[in-house]
Amino acid sequence: MYEKLIAYLPSLNGEKHGKWVSGKSKDPSASPFGFLMYDRTGDGIMHEVYRIVDRYPQMGLNRYQEILEKNGIHWNKQEMKEADVSKWDDQGVVALLVGILRADRFVEGVYKEFLENGCIRRWIERLKEIDAEK
Repeated sequence: MYEKLIAYLPSLNGEKHGKWVSGKSKDPSASPFGFLMYDRTGDGIMHEVYRIVDRYPQMGLNRYQEILEKNGIHWNKQEMKEADVSKWDDQGVVALLVGILRADRFVEGVYKEFLENGCIRRWIERLKEIDAEK
């Protein structure tokens, strides 16, 4: 079920997966604000997580905060970073991924941080274990 996410594991090796693009431009049609541009890995994982949310509505991932709380985690960066997902089910792990993507909408750069600090790799590795158990 998570093959497409698992396929990104070799790319999640601590490298940078996004870069800040300056809003300064001589082009008047360009945004004056800076933004993050993700590489193929960053974009791919993001799109795949949202595909899972859309494809499996029975998982209830739109209630990611409730799912995280059920697993003893509040929707905050530190608790999510420290989450021990070794015994979690796939709903909880994917809820972490959704939670980080949603947090990035409020604080741009959170997703990039979790891509690069090893958390997303650890969570996808757990999904790989879950897939192997099925």
